[in-house]
Amino acid sequence: MDHQIDQPSRVLFVSGTGRSGTNITKKIFSSSPQVATLPFEYRFTIDPRGVVDFLNAYPQGWSPFWPDQKINDFIGFLTSLGYQTEEKKAAVEHAVHIDPKGLEVSHPAYAGWELEQWIPGYLTFVAELRKELVSFEYEAVWPGTEGGQINNKMLLGKHKSRLELLPILGRFLEKITRSILSYTGKAVFLEDNTYNILFAKDLFDLYPNSQMLHVIRDPRDVLSSVMEQRWTPSSLDQMIVWYKEIMKRWDTQREQIEHNRYREVRFEDIVSNPEKKLQEIASFFRINLTDDMMQTDLSQAHIGRYKETFSQPELKLIEKELATYLNRYNY
Repeated sequence: MDHQIDQPSRVLFVSGTGRSGTNITKKIFSSSPQVATLPFEYRFTIDPRGVVDFLNAYPQGWSPFWPDQKINDFIGFLTSLGYQTEEKKAAVEHAVHIDPKGLEVSHPAYAGWELEQWIPGYLTFVAELRKELVSFEYEAVWPGTEGGQINNKMLLGKHKSRLELLPILGRFLEKITRSILSYTGKAVFLEDNTYNILFAKDLFDLYPNSQMLHVIRDPRDVLSSVMEQRWTPSSLDQMIVWYKEIMKRWDTQREQIEHNRYREVRFEDIVSNPEKKLQEIASFFRINLTDDMMQTDLSQAHIGRYKETFSQPELKLIEKELATYLNRYNY
């Protein structure tokens, strides 16, 4: 297996707090003949049990049982995203029929994720990653072995520091990126996992030829929109805490990354002056702004929707609690 990477592929991260305009921004840039995108968030980089989680958690300890648990859990998670069994498809269909939103009865995890269809060779890349992490396997069990295993084997992986894991995980991610670019015939991959900003330092370390765009939206509009989502709190007090924690985390990330690798842009400015703002973003991303990119419909951006959502007392509370961010971004 060739471990050499001559020139890392270019990756553009578009991210925000959630409901901040990243989907529209991705849609605009997906019209570029240079840019590859996926029609969904592939999630395995920054979700719990994913690449960033493993990068930071695995080096924190070691015992003969540690790699058996950590590596199996990590590789099992990645593998589960590669395809769906007929049994899982049936379970998903049944769960959606019972409760479409999944709030009373949760759906099977990552329902619909079949990355092998979108990233040719994905499961092969996962298997190759496993080989790099595992030193050997042997017949054994320990008290934490999952029940019901037949002819169980434990695995042993050596302790690895974060610095030792970075090139291993980086090669895995590079294979995935190159597969996407080869499959689409594009030069640059744009990836839009919602919370990329919260892991900016790790992502920049894993993708050495990457940049990040943080799409800012009026916090009042963000809260107005997220209160309708199934993945966020619905009470105003809780939403304020939720938003603050995201922004606090982003502030810590900004302090650790190179300033020339990220930009912040207000979604409202994209909507009000698209030609100017999109040209600025395209120049930062080092891609050409095309006529097709300018054709995206921005009329349903719902700027100022908070005025119809919140009462005056609620707005006063929001503006008091989030004054730091409202002032920072000139809202």
